[in-house]
Amino acid sequence: CPCGGVLTRFNPHNLANTAWAFASLRIRNDELMRALAKRAVTGFMGSTGILEGFNSQEVANIAWSFATLEFDHPQLMQAIAGKVMQDGAVASFKAQGIANLVWALVRLQATTPELMAHLAARLKEPGFLATFNAQGIANVAWAFAKVGHLDEDLMALMAWMLLQPSTIPSLGPQDVANIAWAFAKLDIRNEVLMHALSERVRAPGFLRACNSHGRAISNIIWAFAHLDIHDMDLMEAVKDHLLRDRVLNTFTPQALANTAWAFGRLEIKDWALMTAIAERLLDHGFLEEFTEKEIASVAWAYARLEIRDQLLISALTTCMADHRRLSTFGPRSLANVAWALATLQVKNEALMWDIADRMLHWDMFQDIKAQELVNVAWAFASLHMNDPGLMQALATRAVDPAFLSTFTAQGLSNFAWSFATLQVRNEYLMAQLADRAMVHDVLASFGAQHLAMTAWAFARLDVHHETLLDALAGRALEVVGEFNPKSIAIIVWAFAQLRHRHEALFTHLAQWTLDSDALSSFDSRIVAQMASAYAFLDVNHQGLMRGIVHRIAQGDFMHTFSEEDLADTQWAFATLGMNQEAELMAQWQETLYGHNPHAEEPAANSY
Repeated sequence: CPCGGVLTRFNPHNLANTAWAFASLRIRNDELMRALAKRAVTGFMGSTGILEGFNSQEVANIAWSFATLEFDHPQLMQAIAGKVMQDGAVASFKAQGIANLVWALVRLQATTPELMAHLAARLKEPGFLATFNAQGIANVAWAFAKVGHLDEDLMALMAWMLLQPSTIPSLGPQDVANIAWAFAKLDIRNEVLMHALSERVRAPGFLRACNSHGRAISNIIWAFAHLDIHDMDLMEAVKDHLLRDRVLNTFTPQALANTAWAFGRLEIKDWALMTAIAERLLDHGFLEEFTEKEIASVAWAYARLEIRDQLLISALTTCMADHRRLSTFGPRSLANVAWALATLQVKNEALMWDIADRMLHWDMFQDIKAQELVNVAWAFASLHMNDPGLMQALATRAVDPAFLSTFTAQGLSNFAWSFATLQVRNEYLMAQLADRAMVHDVLASFGAQHLAMTAWAFARLDVHHETLLDALAGRALEVVGEFNPKSIAIIVWAFAQLRHRHEALFTHLAQWTLDSDALSSFDSRIVAQMASAYAFLDVNHQGLMRGIVHRIAQGDFMHTFSEEDLADTQWAFATLGMNQEAELMAQWQETLYGHNPHAEEPAANSY
């Protein structure tokens, strides 16, 4: 490698062209690359660096060359960034040059927010993006998304350019993937653009051209799933392609994991495809190539689709049982795996205890998100596995004011449910959850199920919070039409257990039960719970109680009652002074069980 004599005589044009030639041929010579960078930045003995003499095309070429060969030279890239930031420098860049420059700087992690904003300003100049080809726009979109720099005006302008009649048809597999991925990564849901990309993917021959770009296919459908765009025509076309000619065998672990995740996220349960993915995953040694995030994504996808593939589950759990492998798992991956195991009711105690131990590592709670925290708690509760240390750590993290402010209604209700299910009574936690639930915007987002679960949790733990219960009741009155039989029974049971009489709520729930004919779908347990709760709080809704009598008398429904439930129902009628109905209950009980015990107040119980 000529590091002294020849290179000292190189001018900017020679230097940029040499780098470009080696990069175009994909020939990486580290000694040469270091020498080229030195000539550009500092120069050799007796000479000075010549970067200041580079024109815009030469700057773009040398940056592109180093990025293409994945040769990171921080000093050179910082110098290039500094040159671009000079007054007026960026204005001299043409379309191809700036597209290559942005891509290269991002690829080598040499950007700053100020630099990206500076480049965005140039890209938004009137008419400038119109000089770009489709690939250039795709690369720029990818670059801005890669560093998470959201410029909504720029992205809207790029979308508009991409939607021009001649642009979409010219996009290749990698271009479509880069564009879709970029908009998804920045959480920009441009349905018109995504529909156009879908049409391009479904064009004759496009998916076949993707065979050497498995990652492109997976990134495209990942983007649609991330944006929650249910394009069934696209997903069907992709599925058919993946099942043809063993295409899945060409997929990398990341591509396969993203594909499974996308179908899981969109809840598209295609047995043939998921079976084929599982078979590919089970190829000898293939799972060993997966990262922790990819393993977690696969587990999450199959759980989301409720596909209990025993061989795959066994392979995944065996893979994760390796402590060295599990030690690489971050909080999100641990949460997804725990959630998946619980959802599929796979009670692998050894693995779950290992997950608990890993979660208690000092750095786990620094980056954990609220949903991940909730999923961990929910998973252990669903499997009825109580690790006191873990639950205390989860509670401690949850009550941090800044962290608690990120809890949604669903997260809050699930978290409370988890502690209640495991009978972990933490009054300070419950008080903080109550305060969060009563925040106006949070309370307004509670649905019937969230209300019922939250009330149930407080009742199960015998935590009395009158203000919260009134707030939950007020919200329940607003969404009474969302309640189903189970959620009705749960919330009235909870209020009864906490001895909180809210007549308006009970009256409206009773009326909704009658008006919606929900009573006809009540099972015997719910009937008994409803009757007992109304009686316990002395809310005598004659219409509901008579409706319960008619429900019990329907067909063979009476025969589904346990002796205890029938006795509880009899007690409810007697307590409410409905003696005729109570006597009828007694007669039915004697007919069914041969005796009529003295009606007593039901024992405390729960769902």
